[in-house]
Order: sequence, then C-alpha cells, then structure tokens
Amino acid sequence: KKLMGIVSREIDRLNGLITEFLEYVRPEQKATTLVDLNPLTREVMEMIRFNAKLRQDVEQKLELNARCQIRGNKDKLKQALLNFVVNAYQAMDKSPHPALQIMTVDEGDKVVLVIRDNGCGIKKENLNRIFEPFHTTKPQGSGLGLAITHKILEAHGARVLVDSEVGAGTRFLIEFPAERDAYTRDPLK
Repeated sequence: KKLMGIVSREIDRLNGLITEFLEYVRPEQKATTLVDLNPLTREVMEMIRFNAKLRQDVEQKLELNARCQIRGNKDKLKQALLNFVVNAYQAMDKSPHPALQIMTVDEGDKVVLVIRDNGCGIKKENLNRIFEPFHTTKPQGSGLGLAITHKILEAHGARVLVDSEVGAGTRFLIEFPAERDAYTRDPLK
C-alpha cells in the first residue's frame, strides 16, 4: 500500500514535468486582445494570498500607474506573472521582513512592469542562465518555469532585464510595447 502511494506521487510528478515540457516546446501564438496589466496584477496577487504553500506574511506593495494597455493573451500573461511572483515568494523564504513590490508605468511607447523582492538574490554565475530550460537551483525544480515565462514574454514582444544581488534581492524589469490608443479602464484608478 505504501509503495503504491509512492508510485502514484511519482506518476503525478512526472505528469507535471511532461506537461511543463510540452508547454515549453509548443509554439506561442501572437495574441491580439487588449490587456490591462493593472487588474491582471491585482488578480495574481490575490491568488497568491490564498496559496497555503507560500508564506503569508509577505508585504505586498503595488504601484500600478500604467494607463496604456498592451496586446496579448491574458491567461499566458497571468501564468508568466504568477511564475515571477511565486519565485519571488520562494526566494524570500528566509527573509526576516519579506516585501514584494510590483509597479506598472508608461514609459514612452512601452508599458513597464517591475517586480522586486528582498529575497536571497541570484548568484552572478547563475544570472545569465535563469531563462535556460532545465537550469534550476531548486532541489525539486524542473528548470522550466522561467524558460516558459521568458518564451511567453518574447511572444508578447517584451524585453526582460534582471538585476540581482545575493542577500539583497532581485528585480525584473519587463518592457511591453504599449497600445497608445488603448487606455486602461481600471476602476481602481
């Protein structure tokens, strides 16, 4: 009975790995739907609050000031943002005062999304490899999460910049092409 339980868990783990791999190799389709990053970000942060596997004492700071929308696939963008946020939470696992800051702002013809944590940071030798498939520093990681995220962002024409300092945290800056004639209707603005 115990052995069957182990087999069942391993089947689930392998199924998850295969699903992630198929997600990575599947070509992305260009999306044409207008997306407002502000409510999408709020939705992701609300989802995180109910994730029992993540610590619940993280201070969330949202500064959602972007007025322009972008073209994209809302579900794929949510997946990418959720992956960044979950990774940030995991990086802050040992932080005494964990804080996650997410900002959106219009800059010229771009909508910029900034995700900053005060977690463990990324070592310099790993920094240029974080988007490579199967590269991971997590014991149970597959190394596909950030690779899939990067692929999603590339399909949206986004550029990703990363700054990190070991012991101080990480900042992801993502620049999306803005739709200048499409402004947010965010009711919380």
